[in-house]
Amino acid sequence: MPGPNALYCLGLLVVQFGYVTVLLWLNGKRPVGSIDVRLDFPVVVAPYLLWMRFYLDRVAAAALDAFRPMLAASDAEFLRLRYELTTLPAWTTRIVTALAIAVFFLNAVLLPGSIFWEFGRRSRLP
Repeated sequence: MPGPNALYCLGLLVVQFGYVTVLLWLNGKRPVGSIDVRLDFPVVVAPYLLWMRFYLDRVAAAALDAFRPMLAASDAEFLRLRYELTTLPAWTTRIVTALAIAVFFLNAVLLPGSIFWEFGRRSRLP
Protein backbone atom coordinates (compact mmCIF):
# COMPACT_ATOMS: atom_id res chain seq x y z
CA MET A 1 0.00 0.00 0.00
CA PRO A 2 1.23 3.52 -0.64
CA GLY A 3 2.73 5.62 2.12
CA PRO A 4 4.84 4.85 5.16
CA ASN A 5 3.86 1.80 7.20
CA ALA A 6 4.09 3.80 10.42
CA LEU A 7 1.09 5.87 9.30
CA TYR A 8 -1.05 2.74 9.02
CA CYS A 9 0.01 1.67 12.52
CA LEU A 10 -0.71 5.14 13.88
CA GLY A 11 -4.09 5.19 12.12
CA LEU A 12 -4.98 1.80 13.61
CA LEU A 13 -3.97 3.04 17.06
CA VAL A 14 -6.08 6.21 16.75
CA VAL A 15 -9.15 4.30 15.51
CA GLN A 16 -8.89 1.62 18.21
CA PHE A 17 -8.18 4.13 20.98
CA GLY A 18 -11.10 6.32 19.89
CA TYR A 19 -13.48 3.36 19.64
CA VAL A 20 -12.61 1.96 23.08
CA THR A 21 -12.62 5.38 24.75
CA VAL A 22 -16.03 6.32 23.34
CA LEU A 23 -17.39 2.88 24.24
CA LEU A 24 -16.24 3.34 27.84
CA TRP A 25 -17.79 6.82 27.96
CA LEU A 26 -21.12 5.66 26.52
CA ASN A 27 -21.56 2.75 28.90
CA GLY A 28 -20.69 4.76 32.00
CA LYS A 29 -17.45 2.95 32.91
CA ARG A 30 -15.58 6.25 32.67
CA PRO A 31 -16.73 9.89 32.86
CA VAL A 32 -16.97 11.60 29.47
CA GLY A 33 -13.72 13.38 28.67
CA SER A 34 -11.54 11.27 30.95
CA ILE A 35 -8.92 8.76 29.88
CA ASP A 36 -7.64 5.85 31.95
CA VAL A 37 -4.43 4.41 30.52
CA ARG A 38 -4.99 1.09 32.35
CA LEU A 39 -8.20 0.46 30.39
CA ASP A 40 -6.87 1.83 27.10
CA PHE A 41 -3.56 -0.04 27.14
CA PRO A 42 -4.81 -3.15 25.23
CA VAL A 43 -5.46 -1.02 22.13
CA VAL A 44 -1.72 -0.35 21.87
CA VAL A 45 -0.77 -4.01 21.46
CA ALA A 46 -1.98 -4.67 17.88
CA PRO A 47 -0.55 -1.48 16.32
CA TYR A 48 2.73 -2.01 18.18
CA LEU A 49 3.09 -5.60 16.97
CA LEU A 50 2.24 -4.52 13.41
CA TRP A 51 4.80 -1.70 13.58
CA MET A 52 7.39 -4.09 15.02
CA ARG A 53 6.85 -6.46 12.10
CA PHE A 54 7.40 -3.61 9.62
CA TYR A 55 10.48 -2.48 11.54
CA LEU A 56 12.01 -5.96 11.60
CA ASP A 57 11.40 -6.30 7.86
CA ARG A 58 13.37 -3.08 7.28
CA VAL A 59 16.21 -4.21 9.54
CA ALA A 60 16.39 -7.62 7.86
CA ALA A 61 16.37 -6.07 4.37
CA ALA A 62 19.10 -3.60 5.33
CA ALA A 63 21.24 -6.40 6.78
CA LEU A 64 20.83 -8.48 3.63
CA ASP A 65 21.67 -5.45 1.46
CA ALA A 66 24.85 -4.92 3.49
CA PHE A 67 25.75 -8.57 3.01
CA ARG A 68 25.04 -8.45 -0.76
CA PRO A 69 28.66 -7.89 -1.92
CA MET A 70 29.75 -11.10 -0.18
CA LEU A 71 26.84 -13.16 -1.49
CA ALA A 72 27.47 -15.24 -4.61
CA ALA A 73 23.99 -14.93 -6.09
CA SER A 74 22.54 -13.41 -9.22
CA ASP A 75 20.31 -10.34 -8.98
CA ALA A 76 17.22 -12.50 -9.44
CA GLU A 77 18.32 -14.90 -6.70
CA PHE A 78 19.12 -11.99 -4.39
CA LEU A 79 15.69 -10.43 -4.95
CA ARG A 80 14.06 -13.79 -4.22
CA LEU A 81 16.06 -14.15 -1.00
CA ARG A 82 15.13 -10.61 0.05
CA TYR A 83 11.46 -11.30 -0.66
CA GLU A 84 11.53 -14.56 1.32
CA LEU A 85 13.29 -12.85 4.24
CA THR A 86 10.79 -9.98 4.49
CA THR A 87 7.51 -11.69 3.57
CA LEU A 88 5.48 -14.04 5.73
CA PRO A 89 4.47 -17.29 4.00
CA ALA A 90 0.77 -17.29 3.12
CA TRP A 91 0.05 -20.66 4.73
CA THR A 92 1.67 -19.64 8.03
CA THR A 93 -0.27 -16.38 8.06
CA ARG A 94 -3.54 -18.20 7.40
CA ILE A 95 -2.89 -20.76 10.16
CA VAL A 96 -1.99 -18.11 12.74
CA THR A 97 -5.01 -16.00 11.77
CA ALA A 98 -7.36 -18.99 12.01
CA LEU A 99 -5.93 -19.92 15.42
CA ALA A 100 -6.30 -16.35 16.69
CA ILE A 101 -9.93 -16.24 15.56
CA ALA A 102 -10.63 -19.63 17.14
CA VAL A 103 -9.07 -18.56 20.45
CA PHE A 104 -11.06 -15.31 20.42
CA PHE A 105 -14.35 -17.14 19.92
CA LEU A 106 -13.43 -19.81 22.46
CA ASN A 107 -12.73 -17.06 25.01
CA ALA A 108 -15.98 -15.33 24.12
CA VAL A 109 -17.95 -18.54 24.72
CA LEU A 110 -16.12 -19.85 27.79
CA LEU A 111 -15.14 -16.65 29.58
CA PRO A 112 -17.56 -13.88 28.54
CA GLY A 113 -17.33 -12.07 31.87
CA SER A 114 -13.56 -11.76 31.76
CA ILE A 115 -13.63 -10.39 28.22
CA PHE A 116 -16.56 -8.00 28.43
CA TRP A 117 -16.44 -6.89 32.07
CA GLU A 118 -14.21 -3.86 31.43
CA PHE A 119 -16.51 -2.50 28.75
CA GLY A 120 -19.95 -3.53 30.02
CA ARG A 121 -22.53 -1.29 31.67
CA ARG A 122 -22.17 -0.82 35.39
CA SER A 123 -25.84 -1.59 35.95
CA ARG A 124 -25.34 -5.12 34.56
CA LEU A 125 -22.39 -6.02 36.75
CA PRO A 126 -23.04 -8.32 39.72
